[in-house]
Amino acid sequence: MAEIKNKRYREFLDKGEIEYIEMDHMDKALSNIKGSKVREGRALLICAYYTGARPAEYLQILGKDVRRNNNYITIKVKGVKNGLTRTINIPLSKKHMKEFYDYSQTVFDNVPLFHHYISRYERVHISKKGKIVRYKEVSTNLRYWFKKWFSFMQNPPNPYFLRHNRFSSLAESGASDRDLTLIKGCKTADSITPYIHLSSARSKKVGRLLK
Repeated sequence: MAEIKNKRYREFLDKGEIEYIEMDHMDKALSNIKGSKVREGRALLICAYYTGARPAEYLQILGKDVRRNNNYITIKVKGVKNGLTRTINIPLSKKHMKEFYDYSQTVFDNVPLFHHYISRYERVHISKKGKIVRYKEVSTNLRYWFKKWFSFMQNPPNPYFLRHNRFSSLAESGASDRDLTLIKGCKTADSITPYIHLSSARSKKVGRLLK
C-alpha cells in the first residue's frame, strides 16, 4: 500500500484530529474549476462532499443512479472494497444540490456521471502469496485535480479526505452509530469507531453520565 503523505489525512489517521472542509471552502474550490468540463467537475466535487463516498464509488455512479424523490435527490452508490451498495438521500435544498441534479440529468442512463475524470492507471503489486496482482486505479487523476481546486488552502485535501470529512461532521452533529454505518456502506460498526471517538458531541454525552 502506498504511503499516505497528505497532511490532513495523516492528522486524522494518526491523531484523530480533523480540520473540517466547510461550505466556504467548497465555494472557493468550485470557483477554481475551469475549462471545458466545468459542470462535470463541479458536480463531482458536490457529490464527493455530500455523499462521503469513496472516489472509486462516486466515479462509477451512472446517470440512471440519480433520481429526484419529491424534495430529495437519491443517489445509488455501489460499494467497493467489500462496502455495501446503498441509496443516499440528500435534500434538494442543500446548497449546490440543484446544480448537481441538473447536471446528472444531462448524462445518459448507462454512462458514468464523471467519465472524464476516470483514470486508466494500472497498478501492479506482489501479493502475500507471491503472485503478481494487477488492478485499475480509477481515481489516480483526482489527486491532481483536488490539489488544483483546493490550491488556496495551505494543506489541500486529497480526494479520500472528503469521505472522512463527511462522517466526522455527521458524528459531530449527533448521528447515531446505525446512521453512520448505513451511509458509509459498511457491514459492521468497526470502521466508524474513529468518527465516534472524534465526536465531541458523543464525548459530552458520555460526560453527562458520570457520577
